[in-house]
Amino acid sequence: MPSNLEVTEQSEVTIQTAEIGKWKYLAFGIGIPPTKFEPRLMSVGLNKDYSTIIHFKNPFKETINITITLEAEVKFYF
Repeated sequence: MPSNLEVTEQSEVTIQTAEIGKWKYLAFGIGIPPTKFEPRLMSVGLNKDYSTIIHFKNPFKETINITITLEAEVKFYF
């Protein structure tokens, strides 16, 4: 599993069976930085309970920090 950015990483996978013999696969590449997720808009009425789960995969071995912002939009009608 790649874990670096801007560094060429490589892998070698060998499969050997009596039926197909021995096959060796070589893979290499350079990782790119993750892109931003599209914003998720969720709304709920006042004095209502609401919960949700947003699933995403951390592509790195290290722990990441995420930021969740709650914004209130107030409209006045006269």
